[in-house]
Formats: sequence, structure tokens, C-alpha cells
Amino acid sequence: NRPNITNVTIPNSATKVGSNVTATITVTDDGGDIPTLSSGTIAGFTLGSFSRTNSTTYTVSFSVGEGGTDYQASSDIPVSNLVLTDGGGNQNTVKNFIISQGSDPVDANTPNVTAVTIPNAAMKVGDVVTATITVDADGGDFPSITSGTVNGYNLGNLTRTSSTTYTAQFTIGNGGTDRTAGANIPVANLVLTDAAGNADGAFATSISQGGDPIDANRPNITGVSIPAASMKVGDVVTATLTVTDDGGDEPVLTSGTINGFSVFNFVRSNSTTYMVDFTITDGGTDRASGADIPVANLVLTDAAGNASTVYSTAISQSGDPIDANRPNITNVTIPNSAMKVGSNVTATITVSDDGGDAPTLSSGTIAGFSLGSFNRTNSTTYTVQFTVSEGGTDYQASSDIPVSNLVLTDGG
Repeated sequence: NRPNITNVTIPNSATKVGSNVTATITVTDDGGDIPTLSSGTIAGFTLGSFSRTNSTTYTVSFSVGEGGTDYQASSDIPVSNLVLTDGGGNQNTVKNFIISQGSDPVDANTPNVTAVTIPNAAMKVGDVVTATITVDADGGDFPSITSGTVNGYNLGNLTRTSSTTYTAQFTIGNGGTDRTAGANIPVANLVLTDAAGNADGAFATSISQGGDPIDANRPNITGVSIPAASMKVGDVVTATLTVTDDGGDEPVLTSGTINGFSVFNFVRSNSTTYMVDFTITDGGTDRASGADIPVANLVLTDAAGNASTVYSTAISQSGDPIDANRPNITNVTIPNSAMKVGSNVTATITVSDDGGDAPTLSSGTIAGFSLGSFNRTNSTTYTVQFTVSEGGTDYQASSDIPVSNLVLTDGG
């Protein structure tokens, strides 16, 4: 009696690359004459580990190997060239079966990434970059991205373009690694996993092309200082900007004010130090010695277009008062009465509010007579005196009386 195979089954469940599957072979009662496995495949995979369960049942196993044929859940799975040989050398007629059940897909192909590319163009902080991933034909089995970085940035948003092409995106984050044009850009630990759980070996081949620099670091201002000295209208003040090491990537000044005065004349001293000027102009805000001096909207932008975070930390030190307002004379009056040689005349000088910064008299004449005895009445009013002396110019009652070269100088 030859061995007689009547059926072959496998578990009604999914299998993937590396799965070790146990098949059950049903035979006519072997009467104790236990055969051996001579040949056979299931789904194209060679059978082995033949074992007797009882006189009508044997088990055999196979492993799903990479590169085999995929089968959908409802597809027929072929059993081919299955031959058992008994102790007498009798072999069954070669058996070819079809296993047909609803939930036994075979995924015998791991995703395989063959290349990763990015646009050959400059990149800066905040840019969302689309990488192209080339793969072996996926046969319609679109995987997901399990892991992967380009230049240290996580890949995401995996999209299928075709059976051999996917795209994924990464964002250039501040504080990453800069790359010069032409430098290798590392791809690390790129793993795709298909629906069955087959994961490819981590892809890690760098991107190498000529025009894809990455500037992953914004300029970073860490401090602003000015000399601890008095400042007045007309002074050009040099401020020192301290920055994180620029690595040779010299930025430009985009904007900024100190005490409301625009900064200009931006100059690099070294990789961590820059100088900038501002001019104290009339009508600005006065600051007492030791008061905070505001820095506002100070921004540097590097060659790639990365703008620093707006710096707005006030300068706080003693000994740096700012007097940004000249004394402003708005009117001069004298009593509307006759004057003669020897008359001592008190003139009233009206000024814009002096804010407590009382000036001194530097020069001035009325009717050609020198002024003196300068006194403050209140924040908007001062008095000054002159004496009508022999040999001066006479003026009629209706004549204009000239006030000349009247200058006040404040404490700044």
C-alpha cells in the first residue's frame, strides 16, 4: 500500500516573512507504516520537520521566506509536488492541492528602500522639505513609516506616489546641524513596515549632491550693553551685541531700537560679538541714571534668511543717564513800560516743560544788553535780567526790541 494523502490544511491566519507555519497532512490509515517526506511545497516554500501525530495525521512545517509569492486572504494557496515514501519505498501519487480559506494571507515581501533624495536647494529653519523614497515595487501593499531621520529630523507624512515611489516630509528645526552645499546629508534608521508587519532593514545611505546647504541655526542674541556714561542729544552711542557663536555665518541687522532710537552701522567684531550705533535725537525719552533703557524689536537675519527671535531685554546699569531733550524756549517778554539808562529790567522766558532738568543761561542779549541773574520760577518759566546802559540803541515805544543769541544749556 502506497501512502495516500487526502488533504492538507494550514491555520486560517495571516503569515509574513519569517513566519514558521505548521501544516496538517491527512492520510489514509498508515497501519503503523510511517512514511517520510520526500518532497513538497506550500505557497512555494519547501516543507520540512515532518512528524506523525497519529495513523491518519501528520504535521509538516515551512517558513515564509523573503521574495516569495504574496497571497491575498481569499486567494488559493497551492500545495505542490507533495510526496511521502513508506518503509517499503512506496510513494504516493504526486499530490497537488489548493488550500482555500478566507483569512490566510501570505505576505512574503518586506518593503525595501533603495534610495532617498531631497531637492537640490538651500534649506533654512522652518522649511518643510519633501524627500522622495524609492522602493522595490510594493505590489499594492503600501507600508507605513516606522522610523527615520534626514539630518536628524524625523520623517513623517508618508505618501504613495506609485508602486516604487513614496514621499515623506521633515521640518528644519532650530538648533540642528548645519550642512554646507555638497556635504553629505545623513539618512538614518529609515524603516518601512507593511500591513503584515514586515519591516525592512534600516536604510542609512547619505544624500550627496551639490546645492543643498542646510542652515539649521537662527542668529541668537544673548545680550546688549552700552557704555555706563551720560548721553545727550547728538551723541552717537555704540552698543555691543553678544550672540551665540555665528560659525562664520555673519548676519545682517534687520531692525531694532535702543531707547526708541533706531540702530545702524552693524559691524562684526568676532564670532560672538557685534557692534551697532544709535544717535540720541532731540525729543526722545529721558532716562535717569540706573533706570532701565529699553531694547526693542532687535532682529538679526543670516544669509539663509533665518531671523533671530526678537530681542527685547532692557539694559540695566547705573551711570548711563540719557538726556534726549534740549531746552526749548517758546517766548521772551519784558514789562510793557519805558526804560532808561540804569534801568534793571526783568525778562520772562517761557520754555517747554523742563521735567526738572533746570538749564543754565549760556548766552543772550535783549536790545543788545547782556543777560544775567538767570532764575527758575517753575518748570515752564524762567526770569533773566539786563541793565540799560549808556551808549546802547534807543527804541521807540512801538519798535521791535531784539532778543539775540539766547541759549540755555541743560544738565546733560
